[in-house]
Amino acid sequence: MAIIKKSDLKRRLAERFPDISVEDCDMSVDCLLEFIAEQIGLGNRLEIRNFGSFKPKYRTARMVRNPKTGEKVPKLDRVLPSFKGSLSFRKKLNATAEKTVESLDRQS
Repeated sequence: MAIIKKSDLKRRLAERFPDISVEDCDMSVDCLLEFIAEQIGLGNRLEIRNFGSFKPKYRTARMVRNPKTGEKVPKLDRVLPSFKGSLSFRKKLNATAEKTVESLDRQS
């Protein structure tokens, strides 16, 4: 399994659109990711058609136990991002996964 970094995404975008400068590609990716994080932080749902939707999930404050000392410690309220892929996104994902499984079956 490969780990894709933000720099890989920027490089891929620059390769796909050679007429756009690398700096503009960097700024575009950074701007998009910052916008998504900002909107979720504000409690908004964000939908990107044919890709998926992001929404905030709220966790309430609670007491947790420190496993090392056994002491009870308060854990504050927090917001977590939640992503649900669109139907077309899931179809593409499953089609790619099927191709990967087929190629692995051929290799063995």
